[in-house]
Amino acid sequence: MTCMMLSFVVMGMPFNGWQGLVQAVICGSDKLLDENIGLNFPWFLPAMFMLLLLKDFYYSINKRLKKSFVVTCVFLWIVVIVTGIKFSTLGSYIPFAFVPALRLLPMCLLTFWLFGKVNFTVQIRWLFAIVFTLLSILLWYFYCYDIRLGRMVFYFVMPISAFLLLLSIKDYLAKSRLLIAFGKMSLQIYLYHVIVFNGLLLIVKYFHCPPMWMDGVVVLFITFIMSYLGAWFTTKIPFLQKLFYP
Repeated sequence: MTCMMLSFVVMGMPFNGWQGLVQAVICGSDKLLDENIGLNFPWFLPAMFMLLLLKDFYYSINKRLKKSFVVTCVFLWIVVIVTGIKFSTLGSYIPFAFVPALRLLPMCLLTFWLFGKVNFTVQIRWLFAIVFTLLSILLWYFYCYDIRLGRMVFYFVMPISAFLLLLSIKDYLAKSRLLIAFGKMSLQIYLYHVIVFNGLLLIVKYFHCPPMWMDGVVVLFITFIMSYLGAWFTTKIPFLQKLFYP
């Protein structure tokens, strides 16, 4: 409701009716959310909830069903890569963000499996950092030259690479007071950062077209600070906390 009000007041987006709004909330797809509330980033919340349910289901079934479950998830990726259809389009009208959760599940399972198999020595940590850097450069290349197949493959590879890198240095990250402070309000920060980021991006594009990499660094820094302050402020006032985070 807050996102819809912001879209109505700030962007002048018309209200599409209660039926569309209810459908967007039930399905949780970024396509329907964008059409009905003007902002699509809340798709992550129902998708994460469904992903947790699917994870519990996966670990409660026998090996044969697990294999069938994984094959279904992989088949979904193959369909998207081969046909060119988007995940958001494929599962737009399926309730509770079921398709986005299926999209994320194989990446999570593979990451967890690799994490249990790898011995995280200092050399391995450096290797993960180097590999992630090289993959990031390659992904940038795919985007610059609009290589669709490369982008789709990297949508699967990059989250695994990123999380393995983070998991390999988790003992160091756990000592950071700044990250601990961010982590305590990660949900609230998530809900604010997209609004702040897109607002700042519009300002940057207005004054610098095309934006430079330094603009991106400044936008990222300001987004973190403003999102954290907004999250801190609303959690300190009981009325706002109940209103925004019921």
